[in-house]
Amino acid sequence: MKHRVSTFVLAGLIFLVGCGTDYYADKMVMPNTNNGKFDLAMGSSGDDLVAKGKISDHRQGLLADGAQIDYWLINASADITTETEGTAMTTILLIHDLGESKASLLKLGQRLSGLGYDVVLPDLRTHGRSSGDFFTYGAKEKKDIQTLMNELLRSKTVSPKIIAFGEGVGGSIAIVYAAEDPNCMGVIAFQPYADLRGSLESQSTFSMLKEETLDEVIDAGCAKGDFEPAKASPALAAMQLRCPIRLIRRKGDMGYDADQTQRIYDSTSGHKELEIIGMGSEDWSFVTDSTDYLAAQINEFALGGLVTGYYRDVMKHRRDTTIAP
Repeated sequence: MKHRVSTFVLAGLIFLVGCGTDYYADKMVMPNTNNGKFDLAMGSSGDDLVAKGKISDHRQGLLADGAQIDYWLINASADITTETEGTAMTTILLIHDLGESKASLLKLGQRLSGLGYDVVLPDLRTHGRSSGDFFTYGAKEKKDIQTLMNELLRSKTVSPKIIAFGEGVGGSIAIVYAAEDPNCMGVIAFQPYADLRGSLESQSTFSMLKEETLDEVIDAGCAKGDFEPAKASPALAAMQLRCPIRLIRRKGDMGYDADQTQRIYDSTSGHKELEIIGMGSEDWSFVTDSTDYLAAQINEFALGGLVTGYYRDVMKHRRDTTIAP
């Protein structure tokens, strides 16, 4: 048995060594998205979720390059909006992690709906039931999301005040999106990556590559996906943020480099907050189910840092600078 395992390990090493730049470039822009697709396949269809009252609507939208984005909508609970003249307090945009799908954030979305928020859950391009040839780590996805949110705002489907939330690579995309969409009034990112290199180094496929080899892979992958690494850099985007940001990471998480969050925090010149989840017994519930914690973080951020502060100031500025016809 030991000999067989050693043979497999040796064969694996030979395979990895034999893989060229093109192989890894393909893996970079065509990541494994089976987890997210499996979750969607094992769960109820969009129509079933609507029928069961789990979501409000299941839609698809066409993007500029012909790709299709698939998304769910959950309207704010009527029990809450009866106290706000039928209007949701804010729209929460939930962006899933690399390889996952909107299904991974459905429970969080339902919880936020119960707190009075409209919720939008998209599948990123090449993920879930969305199409697209290549994944670009935010370079094109930020435009996809902005196109989606602009359409929802034009049709008055959701509240015009938007907060973007994302996990992992989804958190990175939330930041680069927030830096470009003036309708985004706040962003919360749980353990995002500061740049494209950081997100790749966190993946087992690329973690053993030499620095110069990874440079070549990034160049080749960006050429294949037709994007620039800088366009997918949350650390650079954070310099341009006009809205508040809250960054969250887990203390002592061996699978995540804390420097990634710190780099984004240090790059942000505007209103910023850093929350660190401890390792005490009261924090272990986060490992099994993060829904309660993240819902509380988003709710606190929206009520304290956005609606009563930043949003009010932005609306006043827009009124003051509007030229009467």
